[in-house]
Amino acid sequence: MLRRIHRGEVLSDEEILSECRPAGRLIRYLTWYSCELTGRRARLRELVVREVETAARAAPAGFWTVLLRLLNGFEGTLPELLTTTTAQTSLPPTS
Repeated sequence: MLRRIHRGEVLSDEEILSECRPAGRLIRYLTWYSCELTGRRARLRELVVREVETAARAAPAGFWTVLLRLLNGFEGTLPELLTTTTAQTSLPPTS
C-alpha cells in the first residue's frame, strides 16, 4: 500500500514521513526497494535519513541501541519513534 501511495504521489514525502505508521513499515519500504532508490524514492530516503541523523546527533549516548530495540514493535510514526527513543535514552537506567 505504501508503495502505491508513494508512486502515485497521493501524499508528499513530508506527509508520508509524518503519517506512515508503524515507523518500521517506512524503514522496510525504503530498504526493501533500495535497488530502486532513484527520483522520488531517493528524496524520501534522504528526508528519512536527515530526520534520523538529526535526532541521533541531539540525543544522549545509547540512542541507536534504544532505537533498534523499539523499532520492531513501535506502532507510531517515525517522528514519534525518534521522540520516544530520545526520551527513553535520556531516562536513568533502572536496576
